[in-house]
Amino acid sequence: MASQDPVMDCKVRGDAVPRAPLAVKLFVTANLALIVPLYWTHYGPPVFLWFCDAALFLTLIGLWWGKPLLISSQALAVALPVLMWNADVASRLIFGVHLFDATQYMFDAGRPWFLRAISLYHVWLPILLVWMLRRWGYHSRAWALQSFVACFLLLAAFAFVHDPLAPAGNVNKLFGLRDGAPQQSFPHEWWLVVLLFWYPLFLYLPFHGLFLTFFPRANGKKTAALG
Repeated sequence: MASQDPVMDCKVRGDAVPRAPLAVKLFVTANLALIVPLYWTHYGPPVFLWFCDAALFLTLIGLWWGKPLLISSQALAVALPVLMWNADVASRLIFGVHLFDATQYMFDAGRPWFLRAISLYHVWLPILLVWMLRRWGYHSRAWALQSFVACFLLLAAFAFVHDPLAPAGNVNKLFGLRDGAPQQSFPHEWWLVVLLFWYPLFLYLPFHGLFLTFFPRANGKKTAALG
């Protein structure tokens, strides 16, 4: 007897899982159409080397092309950073203090309100990714892909970002954990090496295990997401 959930029926039969709703794809596309020119103008191209900003592009590709592997990898990419971002904003709103000193720019009256408002994608992006993981499942190769993406972005940031006080900021903590004070414990090159190991092993790998445990597997599933 068929269940009342067509998504689960597809997964049980091994058929193509449903495409991402057109409204969702258009919503993400519209947000990126706003973010790209605003961020480019105010922060410069290096801002798109941030993991969360890059995740928007890769999520959009995953939605339009129907790629569970891309969606899964970006769920890994944003899991902890976005949780910290939201906790930092909530702490500032409720208690008047920042937990992680990560979102002072959101309360900087010197920045245009629309520039700060567009950063609220940090709120809806993780919700969207979790929803898509429930629809499409979590791909077991997501850790390998996101580890590669993270290393690429870190190396690109190392090549093109030379000042933590530049408009793009302390991209992916390339200059240290504190945005306003570059770390002095390691030479800059060795700190890069630390990050190249830290993100895949100590950030992505634990969440990879959690996602494998709590979401269905996407491996071998075809999606009907094109079109």
